[in-house]
Amino acid sequence: MKICVQTNPMVPRYGIDKGFEIIKAAGFDGVDFNFDCYCTYNDMIECKIPDIFTDEAKKEAFIEDMIASSKKHGIEIHQCHAPFPSYIKDKPEANKAILEALKVSVEMCGRAGCKILVVHPAFNGSARYPSKRSEEWEWSMEMYEALIPSLKKHGVTCCLENMWGQDWITKKIYSAICTDIPEACVYIDKLNEIAGEKLFGFCLDTGHLNLLGLDPAFAMEQLGDRLVTFHIHDVSYIGFARLPLYRRCRLGKIYKGRKGLWLQRRPQL
Repeated sequence: MKICVQTNPMVPRYGIDKGFEIIKAAGFDGVDFNFDCYCTYNDMIECKIPDIFTDEAKKEAFIEDMIASSKKHGIEIHQCHAPFPSYIKDKPEANKAILEALKVSVEMCGRAGCKILVVHPAFNGSARYPSKRSEEWEWSMEMYEALIPSLKKHGVTCCLENMWGQDWITKKIYSAICTDIPEACVYIDKLNEIAGEKLFGFCLDTGHLNLLGLDPAFAMEQLGDRLVTFHIHDVSYIGFARLPLYRRCRLGKIYKGRKGLWLQRRPQL
């Protein structure tokens, strides 16, 4: 069992080398490398994609830094997290730019020796103006299918994740795409059928499940061998305030895949 933590905020604040040094000193085995922390939602809407995704020289330097820091500090890059959102409704130019950033994320992930990239499904997170399931299917399938050549080339498994939505006026939280695990299984199975091999799996976020009062163990049983990795964190149950994880998770009897747990906590620095 490997215990990993996200690179945000350590790496953006201190750089990859120093960030990895801090994470190793804290006792972690590896990281979930947050590509998503380099671009904000507004940046994505305005097509302001960071230069690590668009400038060849800066991309190469970034990959080299990931590899060197990983080796130097003995930190495994267990998974990476792609930019989010992965789709914005009625923003075709933004979506073209986002898709290219996702393809580069696959490349950076694979070349850095990481085999797992979490890419959120395409949906509208507003529960007041939610996207239709038919729209989400069309958007997500088109996006994921476009990643298949890059996934094959770089030997990366793309993981979907269970999501949640919120009415930003009432602050109430609702289920969203891939929270219905049988639905998630349909996505994964269809995508692997299209790819002709197992390129897609699932990242189960227990905090997202907890927000909705759902049972992680039951979700794991439903996913079966589609389950590739986890995001494990606790929540306040009245909002998406991430809390330190204090609970023990009994995974061995259900989860038979590559055991890597991603723990999220925002340190007080």
